[in-house]
Amino acid sequence: MDTKKMFVHGVGCLLVVSLMGIEESFAVQRGTVQQVDQEGTIAAVGPGMVQLKTLTGQGWLFRFSQKTKVHVRGSADKSFLQPRVVVEFTATVDSKGHATSKLSKLTICNISPQKLPGLFPEGGTGLISEPSGPKKKKEPTGPTTYHVIGPITSVKEGQYSVSTPHGTVVFEVEDGAEIKVDLSVLLYVRPGDRIAVKGVAFREGMGEAQEIEVELATPLTAPETSRPKKKYDKKTLEKPEETAPEEKSEKTAPKKSSNKKLPKEETPEKE
Repeated sequence: MDTKKMFVHGVGCLLVVSLMGIEESFAVQRGTVQQVDQEGTIAAVGPGMVQLKTLTGQGWLFRFSQKTKVHVRGSADKSFLQPRVVVEFTATVDSKGHATSKLSKLTICNISPQKLPGLFPEGGTGLISEPSGPKKKKEPTGPTTYHVIGPITSVKEGQYSVSTPHGTVVFEVEDGAEIKVDLSVLLYVRPGDRIAVKGVAFREGMGEAQEIEVELATPLTAPETSRPKKKYDKKTLEKPEETAPEEKSEKTAPKKSSNKKLPKEETPEKE
Protein backbone atom coordinates (compact mmCIF):
# COMPACT_ATOMS: atom_id res chain seq x y z
CA MET A 1 0.00 0.00 0.00
CA ASP A 2 1.49 3.30 -1.05
CA THR A 3 1.54 6.49 1.03
CA LYS A 4 -1.48 7.99 -0.69
CA LYS A 5 -3.64 4.94 -0.06
CA MET A 6 -2.48 4.74 3.56
CA PHE A 7 -3.42 8.41 4.06
CA VAL A 8 -6.88 7.91 2.55
CA HIS A 9 -7.37 4.76 4.64
CA GLY A 10 -6.36 6.60 7.82
CA VAL A 11 -8.66 9.54 7.11
CA GLY A 12 -11.51 7.12 6.40
CA CYS A 13 -10.96 5.36 9.73
CA LEU A 14 -10.95 8.67 11.60
CA LEU A 15 -14.23 9.70 9.94
CA VAL A 16 -15.85 6.38 10.83
CA VAL A 17 -14.68 6.59 14.46
CA SER A 18 -16.00 10.15 14.67
CA LEU A 19 -19.33 9.03 13.23
CA MET A 20 -19.50 6.21 15.77
CA GLY A 21 -18.91 8.74 18.56
CA ILE A 22 -21.89 10.78 17.32
CA GLU A 23 -24.03 7.63 17.10
CA GLU A 24 -23.03 6.73 20.66
CA SER A 25 -24.08 10.14 22.03
CA PHE A 26 -27.45 9.90 20.26
CA ALA A 27 -27.96 6.35 21.53
CA VAL A 28 -27.19 7.40 25.12
CA GLN A 29 -29.69 10.25 24.83
CA ARG A 30 -32.34 7.93 23.43
CA GLY A 31 -31.53 5.22 25.97
CA THR A 32 -31.15 2.62 23.22
CA VAL A 33 -27.68 1.28 24.13
CA GLN A 34 -27.90 -2.52 24.35
CA GLN A 35 -25.52 -5.34 25.20
CA VAL A 36 -24.54 -7.39 22.18
CA ASP A 37 -22.55 -10.58 21.46
CA GLN A 38 -21.44 -11.27 17.91
CA GLU A 39 -19.35 -14.04 16.35
CA GLY A 40 -17.99 -14.41 12.84
CA THR A 41 -14.88 -13.68 10.83
CA ILE A 42 -12.77 -10.54 10.53
CA ALA A 43 -13.51 -8.50 7.41
CA ALA A 44 -11.12 -5.60 8.08
CA VAL A 45 -9.07 -4.02 10.86
CA GLY A 46 -8.16 -0.35 11.15
CA PRO A 47 -6.94 2.08 13.82
CA GLY A 48 -9.39 1.76 16.72
CA MET A 49 -11.95 -0.27 14.78
CA VAL A 50 -12.66 -3.79 13.58
CA GLN A 51 -15.24 -4.92 11.03
CA LEU A 52 -16.62 -8.43 11.10
CA LYS A 53 -19.03 -10.58 9.16
CA THR A 54 -21.32 -12.61 11.40
CA LEU A 55 -22.18 -16.27 10.93
CA THR A 56 -25.49 -15.16 9.35
CA GLY A 57 -23.72 -12.84 6.90
CA GLN A 58 -24.51 -9.58 8.70
CA GLY A 59 -21.86 -6.84 8.85
CA TRP A 60 -20.88 -5.23 12.15
CA LEU A 61 -18.43 -2.42 12.88
CA PHE A 62 -17.00 -2.20 16.40
CA ARG A 63 -14.89 0.50 17.96
CA PHE A 64 -12.27 -0.56 20.52
CA SER A 65 -9.87 1.24 22.87
CA GLN A 66 -7.12 0.51 25.39
CA LYS A 67 -9.86 -0.43 27.88
CA THR A 68 -11.04 -3.24 25.59
CA LYS A 69 -9.96 -6.68 26.77
CA VAL A 70 -8.28 -8.41 23.82
CA HIS A 71 -7.01 -11.98 23.45
CA VAL A 72 -5.48 -13.32 20.23
CA ARG A 73 -4.42 -16.95 20.13
CA GLY A 74 -3.09 -19.29 17.47
CA SER A 75 0.15 -20.72 16.15
CA ALA A 76 3.05 -19.65 13.95
CA ASP A 77 5.62 -21.13 11.65
CA LYS A 78 9.32 -20.92 12.44
CA SER A 79 9.79 -18.55 9.49
CA PHE A 80 7.73 -15.91 11.32
CA LEU A 81 10.45 -15.48 13.94
CA GLN A 82 11.94 -12.26 12.61
CA PRO A 83 13.44 -9.12 14.22
CA ARG A 84 11.02 -7.07 16.37
CA VAL A 85 8.79 -10.08 17.09
CA VAL A 86 8.45 -10.45 20.88
CA VAL A 87 8.92 -13.99 22.20
CA GLU A 88 8.64 -15.74 25.53
CA PHE A 89 10.36 -19.00 26.48
CA THR A 90 12.18 -20.90 29.19
CA ALA A 91 15.77 -22.01 28.62
CA THR A 92 18.95 -22.92 30.43
CA VAL A 93 21.47 -20.18 29.71
CA ASP A 94 25.23 -20.32 30.25
CA SER A 95 27.44 -17.50 31.49
CA LYS A 96 27.93 -16.24 27.92
CA GLY A 97 24.21 -15.81 27.34
CA HIS A 98 23.76 -18.85 25.06
CA ALA A 99 20.98 -21.38 25.52
CA THR A 100 22.50 -24.79 26.17
CA SER A 101 19.97 -26.61 23.93
CA LYS A 102 17.60 -25.89 21.07
CA LEU A 103 14.12 -24.71 22.00
CA SER A 104 11.26 -27.12 21.36
CA LYS A 105 8.53 -24.61 22.21
CA LEU A 106 8.10 -20.85 22.63
CA THR A 107 5.36 -18.22 22.49
CA ILE A 108 4.91 -15.07 20.44
CA CYS A 109 3.52 -12.38 22.74
CA ASN A 110 3.52 -8.60 23.29
CA ILE A 111 5.05 -6.39 25.97
CA SER A 112 2.50 -5.41 28.63
CA PRO A 113 2.36 -4.70 32.37
CA GLN A 114 1.74 -8.43 32.82
CA LYS A 115 4.67 -9.39 30.57
CA LEU A 116 7.70 -7.17 31.04
CA PRO A 117 10.95 -7.89 29.16
CA GLY A 118 13.74 -9.50 31.14
CA LEU A 119 15.50 -12.63 32.41
CA PHE A 120 13.61 -14.15 35.33
CA PRO A 121 15.28 -17.05 37.17
CA GLU A 122 13.23 -20.20 37.56
CA GLY A 123 12.86 -21.33 41.15
CA GLY A 124 14.67 -18.25 42.49
CA THR A 125 18.15 -19.49 41.51
CA GLY A 126 20.75 -17.41 39.72
CA LEU A 127 21.18 -13.65 39.69
CA ILE A 128 20.13 -10.99 37.20
CA SER A 129 21.11 -7.37 37.00
CA GLU A 130 18.77 -4.67 38.23
CA PRO A 131 19.11 -1.43 36.21
CA SER A 132 17.92 0.73 39.13
CA GLY A 133 20.04 -0.98 41.78
CA PRO A 134 23.50 0.26 42.79
CA LYS A 135 24.91 -3.24 43.08
CA LYS A 136 26.97 -4.70 40.28
CA LYS A 137 25.83 -7.72 38.39
CA LYS A 138 27.04 -11.05 39.82
CA GLU A 139 27.65 -13.78 37.34
CA PRO A 140 26.06 -17.15 38.17
CA THR A 141 28.46 -19.97 38.84
CA GLY A 142 27.02 -22.18 36.09
CA PRO A 143 24.19 -22.51 33.58
CA THR A 144 20.93 -21.18 34.98
CA THR A 145 17.33 -21.69 33.87
CA TYR A 146 15.55 -18.44 32.99
CA HIS A 147 12.13 -17.36 31.85
CA VAL A 148 12.96 -15.00 28.95
CA ILE A 149 10.75 -12.26 27.48
CA GLY A 150 11.95 -9.82 24.84
CA PRO A 151 12.03 -8.84 21.17
CA ILE A 152 14.14 -10.67 18.62
CA THR A 153 16.93 -8.34 17.52
CA SER A 154 18.76 -10.46 14.95
CA VAL A 155 18.53 -13.75 13.06
CA LYS A 156 21.74 -15.16 11.63
CA GLU A 157 22.51 -18.68 10.45
CA GLY A 158 19.74 -20.24 12.54
CA GLN A 159 20.67 -18.33 15.70
CA TYR A 160 18.23 -15.89 17.26
CA SER A 161 19.18 -13.06 19.60
CA VAL A 162 16.71 -11.65 22.13
CA SER A 163 17.45 -8.38 23.89
CA THR A 164 16.32 -7.71 27.47
CA PRO A 165 17.21 -5.09 30.07
CA HIS A 166 19.21 -7.80 31.83
CA GLY A 167 21.24 -8.97 28.84
CA THR A 168 21.06 -10.69 25.46
CA VAL A 169 20.18 -14.35 25.02
CA VAL A 170 21.18 -16.32 21.92
CA PHE A 171 19.23 -19.48 21.11
CA GLU A 172 18.29 -21.91 18.35
CA VAL A 173 14.90 -23.43 17.54
CA GLU A 174 14.23 -27.05 16.63
CA ASP A 175 12.60 -27.82 13.31
CA GLY A 176 8.94 -28.49 13.98
CA ALA A 177 9.02 -26.65 17.31
CA GLU A 178 5.70 -25.71 18.91
CA ILE A 179 5.26 -21.94 18.43
CA LYS A 180 2.14 -20.49 20.05
CA VAL A 181 0.62 -17.02 19.64
CA ASP A 182 -0.73 -15.35 22.77
CA LEU A 183 -1.40 -11.61 22.39
CA SER A 184 -3.37 -9.00 24.30
CA VAL A 185 -3.52 -6.60 21.32
CA LEU A 186 -5.00 -6.88 17.83
CA LEU A 187 -1.64 -7.65 16.25
CA TYR A 188 -0.99 -10.01 13.32
CA VAL A 189 -4.75 -10.57 12.81
CA ARG A 190 -5.99 -10.97 9.24
CA PRO A 191 -9.27 -11.06 7.33
CA GLY A 192 -10.81 -14.50 7.71
CA ASP A 193 -9.64 -15.06 11.30
CA ARG A 194 -12.41 -16.11 13.67
CA ILE A 195 -13.60 -13.41 16.09
CA ALA A 196 -16.06 -13.07 18.97
CA VAL A 197 -17.04 -9.65 20.33
CA LYS A 198 -18.91 -8.65 23.47
CA GLY A 199 -19.93 -5.02 23.82
CA VAL A 200 -22.70 -2.48 23.41
CA ALA A 201 -24.62 -1.54 20.27
CA PHE A 202 -25.43 2.08 19.37
CA ARG A 203 -27.64 0.90 16.54
CA GLU A 204 -27.95 -2.14 14.31
CA GLY A 205 -24.52 -3.01 12.89
CA MET A 206 -22.48 -0.53 14.96
CA GLY A 207 -21.18 -0.58 18.51
CA GLU A 208 -18.24 -0.55 20.93
CA ALA A 209 -16.30 -3.68 21.90
CA GLN A 210 -15.63 -4.47 25.54
CA GLU A 211 -14.08 -7.91 24.95
CA ILE A 212 -12.54 -9.31 21.75
CA GLU A 213 -11.46 -12.92 21.23
CA VAL A 214 -9.61 -13.84 18.02
CA GLU A 215 -8.46 -17.26 16.87
CA LEU A 216 -6.04 -17.26 13.92
CA ALA A 217 -7.44 -19.29 11.05
CA THR A 218 -3.98 -20.34 9.81
CA PRO A 219 -0.47 -20.27 11.33
CA LEU A 220 1.49 -17.05 10.93
CA THR A 221 4.25 -17.24 8.33
CA ALA A 222 6.95 -14.90 7.10
CA PRO A 223 5.69 -12.33 4.60
CA GLU A 224 6.43 -13.14 0.99
CA THR A 225 9.35 -11.17 -0.34
CA SER A 226 9.08 -9.48 -3.69
CA ARG A 227 10.26 -11.63 -6.53
CA PRO A 228 13.76 -10.79 -7.69
CA LYS A 229 14.04 -9.35 -11.13
CA LYS A 230 15.03 -11.79 -13.79
CA LYS A 231 18.61 -11.56 -14.84
CA TYR A 232 19.00 -11.54 -18.56
CA ASP A 233 22.11 -12.70 -20.28
CA LYS A 234 24.03 -9.77 -21.66
CA LYS A 235 24.49 -11.66 -24.87
CA THR A 236 20.74 -11.76 -25.43
CA LEU A 237 20.48 -8.03 -24.84
CA GLU A 238 23.27 -7.12 -27.25
CA LYS A 239 22.14 -5.96 -30.64
CA PRO A 240 23.12 -8.23 -33.50
CA GLU A 241 26.25 -7.09 -35.14
CA GLU A 242 25.52 -5.26 -38.34
CA THR A 243 27.43 -6.57 -41.33
CA ALA A 244 29.88 -3.91 -42.38
CA PRO A 245 29.89 -3.06 -46.08
CA GLU A 246 32.68 -4.70 -48.00
CA GLU A 247 35.57 -2.40 -48.37
CA LYS A 248 36.73 -1.82 -51.91
CA SER A 249 40.14 -3.20 -52.59
CA GLU A 250 41.25 -0.08 -54.32
CA LYS A 251 40.21 3.32 -53.21
CA THR A 252 39.09 5.39 -56.09
CA ALA A 253 40.64 8.83 -56.09
CA PRO A 254 38.22 11.67 -56.35
CA LYS A 255 37.90 13.11 -59.85
CA LYS A 256 39.69 16.38 -60.28
CA SER A 257 37.82 19.08 -61.97
CA SER A 258 39.44 19.97 -65.32
CA ASN A 259 40.24 23.66 -65.70
CA LYS A 260 41.66 23.33 -69.22
CA LYS A 261 39.73 25.25 -71.83
CA LEU A 262 38.68 23.39 -74.90
CA PRO A 263 40.18 24.71 -78.16
CA LYS A 264 37.82 26.88 -80.15
CA GLU A 265 36.70 25.45 -83.45
CA GLU A 266 38.07 27.42 -86.39
CA THR A 267 35.43 28.95 -88.52
CA PRO A 268 36.01 28.73 -92.29
CA GLU A 269 36.91 32.01 -93.96
CA LYS A 270 34.51 33.49 -96.43
CA GLU A 271 35.77 33.74 -100.00
